[in-house]
Amino acid sequence: MAAIEFDNVVKRYGDDAVIHGLDLAIQAGEFLIVVGPSGCGKSTLLRLLAGLEPISDGTVRIDGRVVNDLEPRERNVAMVFQNYALYPHMTVFNNMAYGLRIQRRPKHDIKARIERAAQILQLDPGLLKRRPKQLSGGQRQRVAMGRAIVREPKVFLFDEPLSNLDAKLRVQMRIEIKRLHRMLGITTLYVTHDQVEAMTLGERLVVMNGGRIEQVGPPAVLYDHPATRFVAGFLGSPAMNFMPGRLAADGRCVMLADGARLALERRYVGGEQDVDVGIRPEHLSPAEHGIFTQRVEMVEHLGADSLIHAADAHRALVCRVAGHSPLTAGDELRLGPAEAAPVHLFDQATGVRLEACDTAA
Repeated sequence: MAAIEFDNVVKRYGDDAVIHGLDLAIQAGEFLIVVGPSGCGKSTLLRLLAGLEPISDGTVRIDGRVVNDLEPRERNVAMVFQNYALYPHMTVFNNMAYGLRIQRRPKHDIKARIERAAQILQLDPGLLKRRPKQLSGGQRQRVAMGRAIVREPKVFLFDEPLSNLDAKLRVQMRIEIKRLHRMLGITTLYVTHDQVEAMTLGERLVVMNGGRIEQVGPPAVLYDHPATRFVAGFLGSPAMNFMPGRLAADGRCVMLADGARLALERRYVGGEQDVDVGIRPEHLSPAEHGIFTQRVEMVEHLGADSLIHAADAHRALVCRVAGHSPLTAGDELRLGPAEAAPVHLFDQATGVRLEACDTAA
C-alpha cells in the first residue's frame, strides 16, 4: 500500500481544462471515494494516476515518488473498469494471468496467485476454465477484480465498477469490495455516481464539481455539514429541499418568498442577506402548525418509509416519513421542520454554507 499526493494537478484537452489545480492527499491503506456528476473529472483523475492520460501541470506522487513521466506498468497500480475489460477469447485463468505473464513471472507463482485471488473472491475453481461470455455479470466483475489482485499492486483504482449490475448484486458486491479492502489493506480510490456506494463504502469522501474539489471528509460529516450548496444538493436521495429567502438583520430568522417566517435555532451574523434555506426530506414533518400549507402531488411508498411530494404556489418539497403514509394525491397538509431538525443556510451569491455563531435562538 502507498500514500498518494496530487499537488496542483491540471489536465487540459487543448485549451479546455477539465481538472483545475487539484490538491489531494490520500493516506496509505485508505479507502477513498470520489463522487460527482458526469463530466466533473472524477474518472479523469483516476486515469491521470494510472498513467493512462498525461498530466498537463502539477505533480502526482505514489509513495513519495513522482510518477508524472512513468509508464502505467511502472506505477504499480491496478485498475478495475466499469465494462470489466476482459479478453473474450481467453479463459478466466488466462485473463487473470495475462499481466503476470507479461512480467515474466514463473508459472508456479502465477498459478499460486490466481488460486489465492479466486479463494479471496469466492470464485469456484471450475470457473477458471470458462470464458467471459459464460459468466454472469457479478462473476465477470470478480474476475476483473481478481486480475487486479494477482498483480499485488500498491494502489487499487475502481472506475464505477458496479454500474452494470442489478440492484441486488450491487449490494452483494459492495460488501465484497469492502471485505477485500479490510483483508488486503491496499490504498484504494473508488469513483462512483451512486449515492449509496458513496455514503457506505469509503472512509473519506471527495465531492468533485467542474474539475474542482468541493469538499473532502468522512461521509457523515459531508452529509450533516455540507460546505456548499452543491454538496448539500448532490449528497442524499432524494435531494435536500432548497428555498430562497432573506436572512433577517438579527440573524435569528429567514423571511421566505411568500412572507412565511422560518425561525432559526441558531443565530447567524453578517446582517441581512439573500440565502438559500436547505432542509433534508427526513427533517421535514407533517405538523398541525407547520409553516407551509401544501397539496400532495404524489406519495412513494418504499416499505420502511414513504416520500411525500407536495407543492404550493412558491415551492415544491419532499418529506420522508416512517412507514406507510395514508396521504394521497390532492390531499392538503402542513409541513415544517421537525423539532430540533438541522436547517442549513447558504449564501445565494457564492453557494457557501453560513455558520451560526452560537446555539441561542
